[in-house]
Amino acid sequence: MTTTAPNNVAGFIRQQIGTDVWLAVSARQALATSTGLTFRFGNRYGLARHIQITLKPSDTYRIVATKVRRNGRVDVIADYDDITWESLGWIVRNINQEEEFAS
Repeated sequence: MTTTAPNNVAGFIRQQIGTDVWLAVSARQALATSTGLTFRFGNRYGLARHIQITLKPSDTYRIVATKVRRNGRVDVIADYDDITWESLGWIVRNINQEEEFAS
């Protein structure tokens, strides 16, 4: 991966995830941060599910997926560290599998 200015990190992550994965997980409400990208995904009623992808200085990613319940409780669905760009799209696409075990 090439070095990227902080305001371009989110766009670069979005490219690495890929359009097919972005659409497959019903990603929406993306928000660029100084070190990554945060977005909502899925469409289950009553749950707000979020993925936060952070670029680390080691040129790897940390991915944290959470869901916010109606009562305000936040559950971590998955937490991955030291993810390379090659695995990024696959993990985002399959993160819903983790939720089945977190319920």
